[in-house]
Amino acid sequence: MLASPRYGERWARHWLDGVRFAESHGFEMNQARPNAWRYRDWVIQALNDDEPYDQFVRKQLAGDSLGADEATGFLVAGAWDQVKSPDPVLTAQQRADELHDIVSVTGSAFLGLTVGCARCHDHKFDPVSVRDYHAIKAVFAGVQHGDRPIATGVTAVAKKTADGLRRDVFRRRRPPRRTGTSRRPRVHDRPAGRVVATRNVERFAPVTAKVVRFTVTASNEYEPCIDELEIYSTGPNARNVARDAGVKLRSSGNYPGNPLHKLEHLTDGRYGNSRSWISNQPGKGWVEIEFPAAVEIDRMVWGRDREGKYADRVPTRYRIEAAMPAVLPMWKLVASSEDRARPGQPPAVDPASGNTRLCRRGGRRSGGKSPNWSGRRWLTPGNSPARTRCDGSTAATRRSRARRSRRADPRKSASHFNCPTRPPKRNAGSRSPTGSSTRGTRCPPG
Repeated sequence: MLASPRYGERWARHWLDGVRFAESHGFEMNQARPNAWRYRDWVIQALNDDEPYDQFVRKQLAGDSLGADEATGFLVAGAWDQVKSPDPVLTAQQRADELHDIVSVTGSAFLGLTVGCARCHDHKFDPVSVRDYHAIKAVFAGVQHGDRPIATGVTAVAKKTADGLRRDVFRRRRPPRRTGTSRRPRVHDRPAGRVVATRNVERFAPVTAKVVRFTVTASNEYEPCIDELEIYSTGPNARNVARDAGVKLRSSGNYPGNPLHKLEHLTDGRYGNSRSWISNQPGKGWVEIEFPAAVEIDRMVWGRDREGKYADRVPTRYRIEAAMPAVLPMWKLVASSEDRARPGQPPAVDPASGNTRLCRRGGRRSGGKSPNWSGRRWLTPGNSPARTRCDGSTAATRRSRARRSRRADPRKSASHFNCPTRPPKRNAGSRSPTGSSTRGTRCPPG
């Protein structure tokens, strides 16, 4: 019976109940923990392997230092309040409650003592003082709820192989760079698709900059979030200059009270929601990356959650600007969400010619916001910005459509408006043959 795998499964239930193991976070959100099973299976395997009790205890308290990362799930197996408060006092109280849970279950599971009672006064029965409680609490002060990669030899080799394959695929998919000066530079080498939560690539004409700003003006929900912002230099040996030493980060404001969402996570090279930046304003915010020296760039890669677990807080309307404070104090617009296709509209870049279309909404152009730079104003020959609409039509094509529509629909003919087909030209205020003034006549345009 002891050799059966069911032995560990049966007795692990008693241990997991004692250490408050659960497969969801609890509280009002109560989201599932997709990786909680790793700690459960470790406990089962440890019981089946007849692991010595002293090693069983050490690995659950410091498994990351003993080659048993899964065992540290003991520390964060309890309930976790994911909803943080903007009030710093309440946030500090939530953090104190998280550590209290870890201290209490450690004392009850391994010592059989209610150490948690000494949180605010010396224990009345057990030899545990307030000083002892806070000393144990300090040991776990660096523990945070969240997922992280498990460090094993197999995982390290697999990660290295995957990184190599990813770079090879990117090089194969990247369109060849055109050389020569026979054509004007285009905003994109190819049309961009719709914004997604996982990974978005913004390509633009090479520009030398020392500061790059990413401004969000709308998001699909709540405060906008970015897990990683990568900016690549030009040339065959392109690199992510956002991770260079000496890079400075600035923002309009950071999400308060949550250590998972910090400004420094924006360029730390780690993907996912647990290492991301969130603005402190619903639907808007900006971040700036200042390089130690001016560099020529032509591409930005960003995402809300590269792991694909979350699709909220995605920036849907944004603009990317570059500046050279010593030479060009004004911001230069290099890319924006207007360059991407929207439902029911053609892409902002013509797939056939590569020319950028400008839109007119409410009498204003959404493209070419910087009058001193024409990088986003390439148009097909013969079309002026003021006459080109979002659907790519010009004034001439719209007039032709209107004439065809009037011929096809009798209700739009001149007789429908009760006026002559070709009224004679008269001065303002003159009388028509019927004796009425021509001022205000409802006639369709000839």
